[in-house]
This record gives sequence, structure tokens and C-alpha cells, in this order.
Amino acid sequence: MSRLSSDFRLNSDILYSEFLSSDIITLATENSERTFKIHRALLESKTKGVFGRLDKFKEGTENIYRFQDTSDNTLLRFIEWAYRGDYPENIAKPSLASTNPTLASSSSDNDTTTAEDPLSCHIQVYIFAHVYGISRLGLVAYDRITDRLRAINKPKDGKVKLQVISLMDLAFKKIHRGDRLLTWLGNYASFCLSELRVVSEFQKVVEEAPSLSLAMLKYNNPASVAPWSPDPGPNSFSGFGSFSASNGLSSLSSSSASTTLLQNRNLFGRPVSPAPPAPPGSIFGPPAFGGSGPGLQQ
Repeated sequence: MSRLSSDFRLNSDILYSEFLSSDIITLATENSERTFKIHRALLESKTKGVFGRLDKFKEGTENIYRFQDTSDNTLLRFIEWAYRGDYPENIAKPSLASTNPTLASSSSDNDTTTAEDPLSCHIQVYIFAHVYGISRLGLVAYDRITDRLRAINKPKDGKVKLQVISLMDLAFKKIHRGDRLLTWLGNYASFCLSELRVVSEFQKVVEEAPSLSLAMLKYNNPASVAPWSPDPGPNSFSGFGSFSASNGLSSLSSSSASTTLLQNRNLFGRPVSPAPPAPPGSIFGPPAFGGSGPGLQQ
């Protein structure tokens, strides 16, 4: 078996010989004591345009580059993807006996991924890629999310329903409305509406993230019975009480409009198939949160 040449390319981005000789820099997340190492040239090749001026983001004399609004495990997955082209769903906690004490600190990591909930892992990676404009990492996370939801089909188990709802909560609150994942999730939510709308957590997401209702609206069907009909028909639905609506609903009048749409089974009664993947290319719209969005801490 022949040896790999020192000019072997890592995922067609950069030669091993180019990044292995570059400086090692330190990455960390906001308010965490854990730190992670990566070759500078590799980081720059994977995040084109984002880290062109790394010196702006150094922290103190230790030259730590600190990311905001993400978790240690998500940052670690990004680093592993940079080296391998893929990332793990589950990451073991660092051991005092086997790791650098810096990595074994008692920092609070807001990553909630468990072996039973890979969706949490993938949406956090997707949001990280969205915020920092790392399209290729976003493509990997997009495929993981949509493949997982295809496997679930319509969630029947209560625990799985909550995992799906948690995914939608993060997605529709953290990702720019023009993003293709939100279109796919809107289609999926409409497809699963009978299973989801009786869950109070889903009702809360609809109220707090009206863009979810707008995304589902693209896949609705006209009501088959007029509201003044004496017989509302077999598809009528009155499975939950009212919301205390407070947020506006973009082109609709208020979040109460979201509730009305959710209550009317005829609007979303016909099952629809999840949207097919969008064609290759950039998957992100403008930066999340408006303006430049959260990013590296200066």
C-alpha cells in the first residue's frame, strides 16, 4: 500500500503540507474555560472570508479566539468537520485523567444533545454554520436533519414529538426567514400537523415564531366548509384552548391568526410530502438576527 503524499488534499480545500506547517491557534466559546486547538491555515480555508483578519478577535495575551452564542460541543464538532469532513453526533465529556485540565474544566455548556436526540446536535451545528457563513458545514447538517426527519416520518412517540418541536423552535427563532431549511421544515410541519398541533409546546412555538405559520401556509388547503355552516364536518377541530396572543404575524394580523390556522384542520388537513432537497449551492440567506449577527467576541 502506497503512502499518502504530503501533498494529499483535505477534502479538496487545502494541501496537508500547507496547513500542517501553519501556526496552531486556540478557539473557545463565550464564558467557557475549555479551549480547542486548530491549524490556522485549515481554519482560514474552511471559513473563507470570515477569519481573514483573525487578529481582531484575540483575547488577551493567550491569543484565544472566542465564539459567541454557541456551545463547546458545537465548536468541537466544527473543528472535527474541518479536519475530517464530518462530525459526530455524540461527544464524550472530557476526563480529568485523560485530557488537558483546560478541557476538563467545569464550564457550563448549553449543548443538550443526547444519544436519543441527534436532532439537537444537527440544528445547533446548522445554526453555527448559518451565523458564520460556513455553507459546506451547513450542507452536512442540513442533510443530517432532513434524513433524520425522513426516517421519523410522522412522529408518534411523545418524546420524539418534543424533539421535533424543539428543533423547530430553534430553527424558526435563530435562522433567517429566507433559509431553505425553514421552507423544508414548514412543509414537514404541515405534513405532521395532526400529530403536532395537540402538543402544547408546538402551540407555544407557533405563537412565539409566527414565521412557522407562514412557512406552513405554503402547503395548506382551502377549508371545505364555510364558518357559518351548521355542520362543520368531520374535519373540524377544537382540541385546545386559546392563546394569549401578543406577537404580530408578519403579513397576517397577529399571532391569534396563527392559532386560528392551527385550529382549522381543513386548512392543513391533506397530508403533504416533505419538500425535496434544494439544488446545490449557497443554502443561507442574509446573516441571522439582522445586521452582522452574533459572532466572534472582540
